[in-house]
Amino acid sequence: MPAAPATTQLIVGLAQALHESGAPSHRLEDTLEAVCRALDVDGVIFSTPTSLVLQVDSHAYMLRVSPKESNLSRLVAVDALGAALSRNRLSVETALSRLKLLKLQKAGPYPAPLMAIALALSSAMADVLLGGPPIEATLAGALAALLSLLSGRMAGNPHHARIAHLVSATFVGLLAGLAASSWALSPERAALAALILFIPGLTLTTAIAELASGHLSAGSARLAGGAIVLLQLGLGCALGLRIAGAVVDPVLGPVAAAPPWLHWPALLAAGVSFTILFQARKADLIWIVIASVVALEGSGLAIELLGPLLGPGIGAFFLALFSNAHARYRDLPASVTLVPGILLLVPGTVGFHSIQALSQARTLEGLDSLIEMLVVAAALVGGLLAANAVFSARRPL
Repeated sequence: MPAAPATTQLIVGLAQALHESGAPSHRLEDTLEAVCRALDVDGVIFSTPTSLVLQVDSHAYMLRVSPKESNLSRLVAVDALGAALSRNRLSVETALSRLKLLKLQKAGPYPAPLMAIALALSSAMADVLLGGPPIEATLAGALAALLSLLSGRMAGNPHHARIAHLVSATFVGLLAGLAASSWALSPERAALAALILFIPGLTLTTAIAELASGHLSAGSARLAGGAIVLLQLGLGCALGLRIAGAVVDPVLGPVAAAPPWLHWPALLAAGVSFTILFQARKADLIWIVIASVVALEGSGLAIELLGPLLGPGIGAFFLALFSNAHARYRDLPASVTLVPGILLLVPGTVGFHSIQALSQARTLEGLDSLIEMLVVAAALVGGLLAANAVFSARRPL
């Protein structure tokens, strides 16, 4: 864009940076519209998970992009640029130079080995929170570590990347099923915990939020993409478990439950691992841990009162209130604590069980779980929207 004015280059660059940070379409568009108003620019922005269409004054652009995972440290930096521009505290030229420097920083704040450790820790803690014993949590963590190596190898080849979820889930299901021949554990739960961060529960919830906000194209595209990933994971895991069951016999006997005292250490460790996996800043660690506690404990209390379908919505309401208050207090995007916290509430595990049940011809059970997933996702979105109506974060992100 050498011929475009600096203001136009800045707005297009901000759109790309926000998309690469994992910002949902409705939040991305609202942020850029605020920047355009502050700069007195006539801008129209249309965002979907796979495209960006922008018209800035007399210049129009259509960019092909791909869905990205949340990168909270980059999101904070881009949001700070947008906020400074909206408050007339930064010139366009200075903001453009900072944005170019930000684009050169491809790596996140954490090295790849630490990311793999965090992935293994999050899967182990997820198994504990799902009720698994320590031996099963150890297996889930080990499978997640192996999965990170396999996914890294397949991501380099575009043909392999298209079937990465199917192959990874089959691999995890097979190993979990084989391990069940040596220890008394639940291979389905261990496989689910190992795949927990690959299950698109957050994607599906974001899609429903976009639909509820009137962004029908973006929401529909994201919902379809999440459904395809969920199908690949569910069918692949079912295939792996079925192969293992045909080769070995599981250990018969009761499966031990997680000791009650492990709940709080697991919840704290999950918050730490989410900080690393979502590339959040170290200064945000304690706030993300607090948000995780608010989300899970608030949801647990609400489930006891209102049941498993509406309870997560109340947990999302309290989480969003906390995130909005934190955003105002520290002048940061609410997503810094909202995204890691909501991950503990999203109904991805229910959808995963639904696909597995359907693959085993348990049609009624599968459909029941599928409807439950949609109701829980809608309850989560309702809780988030209600919290924003009661006490907003003032900024779109």
